[in-house]
Amino acid sequence: MAAVTQTVQSYLMGVSKVADKDKMVGTVRDVNNVYPDVTDGLTKRPGTLFAATIGPASVFDGAYYFLYRFNDKEEIYVGIIEPVTGTLSIFNQRSGVVATITGSQNNYLQGTSDDFRVVQRQDELLILNKSVTTSMSSATITANTIKGEVNSIAEIPTSGLLAGDIYKIVGIAGSADDFVLQWDGSTWNEVIENGSLFKLEASTMPHLLVRTSTDNFTLSQAPWVHLNVGLNNNDLHPSFIGSTINNLFYHKNRLGILSQDNVIMSQPLEYYNLFPLSVMSATDADPIDIVASSSFQTTLFAVQPTLQGLVLFGTREQFILTSGNNSVLTPSTAAIRSVSSFETYTEIDPLLVDQNIFFTAQSFQTTRVQSMQLRGDNNSPVVVDVGKPVVNWLPFGINRAISSSNNQLIALYNTDFNFIYFYRFYSENNEQLLRTWFKWEMPGKVLGMFIEQDQLFIAVSCNGTVSLLVSYINPNPNVPVFTNSDGNFTNPLADFVALPTSVTYDSLTKLSTIILPFNDLDNSKFKAIAMAPYSGGAENGSYWELTKVNATTFTVRQDLSQIPGLLIGYTYPYEVNIPTIYFRNKGIADFTASLTISRTSFQMGLTGACDFEVKRLGGSEFRDVGSIEQSAWYRLDSAPLTDNRTFTIPIHQKNDNFELRISSDTPYPVSLLSMSWEGQYSPRFYKRA
Repeated sequence: MAAVTQTVQSYLMGVSKVADKDKMVGTVRDVNNVYPDVTDGLTKRPGTLFAATIGPASVFDGAYYFLYRFNDKEEIYVGIIEPVTGTLSIFNQRSGVVATITGSQNNYLQGTSDDFRVVQRQDELLILNKSVTTSMSSATITANTIKGEVNSIAEIPTSGLLAGDIYKIVGIAGSADDFVLQWDGSTWNEVIENGSLFKLEASTMPHLLVRTSTDNFTLSQAPWVHLNVGLNNNDLHPSFIGSTINNLFYHKNRLGILSQDNVIMSQPLEYYNLFPLSVMSATDADPIDIVASSSFQTTLFAVQPTLQGLVLFGTREQFILTSGNNSVLTPSTAAIRSVSSFETYTEIDPLLVDQNIFFTAQSFQTTRVQSMQLRGDNNSPVVVDVGKPVVNWLPFGINRAISSSNNQLIALYNTDFNFIYFYRFYSENNEQLLRTWFKWEMPGKVLGMFIEQDQLFIAVSCNGTVSLLVSYINPNPNVPVFTNSDGNFTNPLADFVALPTSVTYDSLTKLSTIILPFNDLDNSKFKAIAMAPYSGGAENGSYWELTKVNATTFTVRQDLSQIPGLLIGYTYPYEVNIPTIYFRNKGIADFTASLTISRTSFQMGLTGACDFEVKRLGGSEFRDVGSIEQSAWYRLDSAPLTDNRTFTIPIHQKNDNFELRISSDTPYPVSLLSMSWEGQYSPRFYKRA
């Protein structure tokens, strides 16, 4: 047998559920609470800071969550629409203050979490209830009495005209070209015929939320503009009247509405005007009302703007809305053509990241994730099933998704479960450096999640209470940190990090009693700890496991009352399951050979503490085998973090006789860079072609 060694340069290719021998180099069997980065390797996910208690889970578990941004993120608020009652609550993300909302909170906000969509422009946020059927108000025009009918304007009598006289012009093409004019004493102006329904029933239309000052909002019916021209025949009413609205969007300075297979867009810069200016002549400023013709029975439910045009997503077909060769989108230039025919899941709006549009489908108890990239006029888009390697890993029922172009990722989750599933990719010079699936486990059900650049907002339901958490993908020096002797810093990698309500020490019992600002999470995977962040003291980076007394009280046998800035939080498990190791020739696994693994050496980046565990073939549990690390030292007044570490793990097993896992449950970072293995290899006397 020959002594051999090989190296896996990185584990950035994420989870793959194909057979280990067929896995790409750099993929893993499974991961938990990791974050892949081309610079730092496979790191431990960022921790979360406790921001506010939202309320009891019995009220807020089924709520709809949305984000409101003021002045380009100067202020960020999390909005919540309670199920059944439709009560609206708004939390200031930075201060945790509950905002004051004035105005009518009427029946329009009553519905389930799947019924709502929001769209924001500047300070105005429109709230849509997809379950409400739109209608026209029953109010009619009564003041415009017609004095006479003529076939053309030239036939209107010129003698005896009085200001306010109204004439109906009857064209030759039926009522389609009929209109009504009123004399104002000097000119003729178009008006609307008596008996006409002239205004939208605002109570059935999207409602308007506006910030008036810090922590103050108004909720009201939107100021929809009335119809001022036309006959009493409803020809000028938007096509969504009598139907529900599926989604809202802004495009080319117009407010857009999706209803059934119709696309309706307002007058340009007149976002609440959905009626034409005139019956006599069509103008470029008129609203757009166009249908997406299809051989399938399809319903439009979402859009994504791209350089090529506005991509329309239907339940069975996808379209693109363009202005042809004209750069100005008008009723005369708007055109819709089909680009693909994929079934899609309507509860998750497609997500645009870089030049890729991601959309999902649910089938046969699985969730499929696909990526679409347009290729210009008259070319079919490129669609890739990016979720194929994890088709049995992604659970059925995922019903929420968010994206971040800055971090080139999408995140998917089910509001009934604790896990968030991520897909992240990164390309440079047309080379795919990162294409990875991974997941996070939160201490409770994930009800809502939003991302602003590197800042995450997560609403989590734990032990009967819903809380708002904040996280930073990259270390943030403006929140509590650990530092090492080299000046490198990291935020504590724990969940629900917060200042305790109080810390007292009893010199007789030698116990510190710590009162939490929230109820205990009651989750065995997440352990309560106290931490000493960097503040110039000798305890920088120290942490202590706490003993529970009741839902808000914990103790520890240590005097923590004098530690400045003491924090409490909950550790979470970091796990990476390494696939079966094979000798590879040009990337192809030699799975018929005999291979005994002598040892593995893991190269780590900024790392505090981690465990290496082995489970033998047929075993039920992983066993900690420890590690042999390079000699190193750190100052007692700094966090035990080392920039570069090598852990050597003795194995001495056949390659298919064990499973290897890396884990960590401390508040310190872990950064897996690469792995080298040594072993004895025999090709079993077979010649390899």
